[in-house]
Amino acid sequence: MGSEVLPTTSTHLVFNDDIQGTAAVVLAGLVAALKLVGGNLTDHRFLFLGAGEAGTGIAELIALETSKRTNVPVEELRKNIWLVDSKGLIVRSRKDSLQHFKRPWAHEHEPVQKLVDAINKIKPTVLIGTSGQGRAFTKEVIEAMASINAKPIILALSNPTSQSECTAEEAYTWSKGRAIFASGSPFGPVEYGGKVFVPGQANNAYIFPGFGLGLIMSGTIRVHDDLLLAAAEALASQVTQEDYNKGLIYPPFRNIRKISAHIAAKVAAKAYELGGWSSCSNFSASRRRRSAPSRVTCCAPTSTSGKTHGGSVMAKEANGTSTAVGETPITGGGVRDVYGEDKATEDQFVTPWSVSVSSGYTLLRDPHFNKGLAFTEEERETHFLRGLLPPSVISQETQVKKMIQHIRQYQVPLQKYVAMMDLQGRNERLFYKLLLDHVEELLPVVYTPTVGEACQKYGSIFMHPQGLYISLREKGRILEVLRNWPEKNIQVIVVTDGERILGLGDLGCQGMGIPVGKLSLYSALGGVRPSACLPITIDVGTNNEKLLNEELYIGLKHKRATGQEYAELLHEFMIAVKQNYGEKVLIQFEDFANHNAFVLLEKYRSTHLVFNDDIQGTAAVVLAGLVAALKLVGGNLTDHRFLFLGAGEAGTGIAELIALETSKRTNVPVEELRKNIWLVDSKGLIVRSRKDSLQHFKRPWAHEHEPVQKLVDAINKIKPTVLIGTSGQGRAFTKEVIEAMASINAKPIILALSNPTSQSECTAEEAYTWSKGRAIFASGSPFGPVEYGGKVFVPGQANNAYIFPGFGLGLIMSGTIRVHDDLLLAAAEALASQVTQEDYNKGLIYPPFRNIRKISAHIAAKVAAKAYELGLASNLPQPKDMVKFAENSMYSPAYRNYR
Repeated sequence: MGSEVLPTTSTHLVFNDDIQGTAAVVLAGLVAALKLVGGNLTDHRFLFLGAGEAGTGIAELIALETSKRTNVPVEELRKNIWLVDSKGLIVRSRKDSLQHFKRPWAHEHEPVQKLVDAINKIKPTVLIGTSGQGRAFTKEVIEAMASINAKPIILALSNPTSQSECTAEEAYTWSKGRAIFASGSPFGPVEYGGKVFVPGQANNAYIFPGFGLGLIMSGTIRVHDDLLLAAAEALASQVTQEDYNKGLIYPPFRNIRKISAHIAAKVAAKAYELGGWSSCSNFSASRRRRSAPSRVTCCAPTSTSGKTHGGSVMAKEANGTSTAVGETPITGGGVRDVYGEDKATEDQFVTPWSVSVSSGYTLLRDPHFNKGLAFTEEERETHFLRGLLPPSVISQETQVKKMIQHIRQYQVPLQKYVAMMDLQGRNERLFYKLLLDHVEELLPVVYTPTVGEACQKYGSIFMHPQGLYISLREKGRILEVLRNWPEKNIQVIVVTDGERILGLGDLGCQGMGIPVGKLSLYSALGGVRPSACLPITIDVGTNNEKLLNEELYIGLKHKRATGQEYAELLHEFMIAVKQNYGEKVLIQFEDFANHNAFVLLEKYRSTHLVFNDDIQGTAAVVLAGLVAALKLVGGNLTDHRFLFLGAGEAGTGIAELIALETSKRTNVPVEELRKNIWLVDSKGLIVRSRKDSLQHFKRPWAHEHEPVQKLVDAINKIKPTVLIGTSGQGRAFTKEVIEAMASINAKPIILALSNPTSQSECTAEEAYTWSKGRAIFASGSPFGPVEYGGKVFVPGQANNAYIFPGFGLGLIMSGTIRVHDDLLLAAAEALASQVTQEDYNKGLIYPPFRNIRKISAHIAAKVAAKAYELGLASNLPQPKDMVKFAENSMYSPAYRNYR
């Protein structure tokens, strides 16, 4: 039976990591600390700052462990443990006003308000912080602990780093190097008195993975308190003498798999010992011995030159162990990679599993495993393909040559798009191999500008569904809809409501082309596994009259839902995604209208891993171009003045990121730097006299100035060095506008970012011609080289595809749980660093797309490194070589060999 403090349930296998996991990892540290300070748990007195779920959970587990070791009742041992909450020391006189879980800790004592006074009166040997109050362990507090104890044990457990009760440096310095210290957040080594102290980290990741594995492999059906004690003792046993010599009370994370295995083994052993807590416990050992042996083959081994590839023969024997042929038996079954996917390298064989092993006609119709004529003779024999394919066997490289010739025969871009989507639906790996090998040629086909026309005509070219469609009809059932998707391990979702597709307006349900296209680039350019990607369109109707009257329109045929109805549907969606796919799934918002885009990003950025590519991705790629452009025009960001045509989500997002980057480089407040950035919307220059009538996201850019209606007049008055177009107004950068920029600047920076090509503010030819070859130009849509004055100019493309695939990969591989602005700055700086001198010599401010996998790896590495630095990453330990780790994490579209 569980304690009155630690939660238990008699109906489910449940575990609360905040209460039980934290308690176990802290208990492990305390047990290990006994080797450094001497004595037993009964010889110590504990004082907690914080009496919430973590504090009371740890306290109770300490009492349970001490009781187990001494046979003293838990109620008696609780008297050695004291807690301080926001109202002071928890004492008996406060009992009636206390929450139920605090009452066991209300002992007989006079009221004490301050922590330092409690220390001086209680005289604890161990001080534990679970309060979430940053720097609550002041110098006075730690000095008090050091005056009482030769080796005070101080655990500052609150997360993140800013909430830690003290830093490692403070603990060691104020205790004069005598503290035994560990924290919830990581701190680096500290030098004091000629000695280097390496602080431990009481991280729950030590406990719950191995604890969970132990439950699973033993078939445990309920969590008993003794299992938590077993886990804590197992973790403490992994601290070596070498660790103790460094003052550590936790083992190094580099050994985490070994540690988890020991914890799992101890937990499983305890579960078997307790009997009724294992699903196998009602089957006695004697009955197991008498039963006839059974052997169940899960998957066949394959061998080439005597080497085993990935799969293994699993034998379930009568004694309850599962054995892999040629491997050490694993007690109780265990969780195995029975398909061999994770162990196999690219030259090894894997099994093409679906619900069952795909074979014959089914295999040829499965885009995940179909290889067309590349199936070998052996594969055709094994998988019943004889007669279903022509006899010729050709390589994937030959298929790529054939397919690019096939694509090139089409003159109309939309036809090329349809052909590429058809290939993706038939042969996934060939699609990505083709796209990656010919990325500069095919990127405009699978994404902008062609995807814009594809969305406009999506109803007429629609052949088979891609992704999930969630409409108002599914309100109240969105979680059920998500579970209809066949892939369960989703890492990236790209979602749109279709209201502002590129610069084309409201395309409703037909906006699905955007999530599909974006996720194709996540896999091709960023190396995110296609099976981990989920495109979603949320259909709330459309205000596009043409589509409402279109017979082939595939969405709901009514006006858009707005207000509360819209907000409730989106909220249900966000909650369902997190519930179904977990904390770390990346949700990328795409092409939401301004009035919803900013609201959604602001509402969910603190609770979900969300990213708006139109606001944040565009901002990062433009900032990268501007940073690179400084090499061509000279000066710093502070030396430049920026003028935007367009004050929507893209324009204001870019403007804000420019201000943030400049602030980071100069330490000048962002508010001051905004004064150097001006925006023009449909009503003219955004100035202070218009502030009351402006949307909230435009107000930071309303500066003191007389009203100005025309863009060219704004240029002549503001005198910008950089002109950026995000308006969606085709040819808004007229000859007069560009000539005005060229009259003010020797090398005007002109960025015409609107998509598709028809909405671009100017063409490359116009920019170079009207500026007499002096412009530094980039655009959102691709333009070909331009010859002017005997020189060939190669325009850059400020394409978000430079940023979001690598950015997303960085979030995924680090297990980042929230997007911080510093991650966007890291991505922009990483992209700018990839522009070579050869690129600058051509006037380019972006690197060529043919190197996109290398570029994405560098961006991913920088983003992940920054996430670890900020304490946002959850995948521990941090890889040493982030670039190499990113490259190794990338999906390869090369065909696999099938057993």
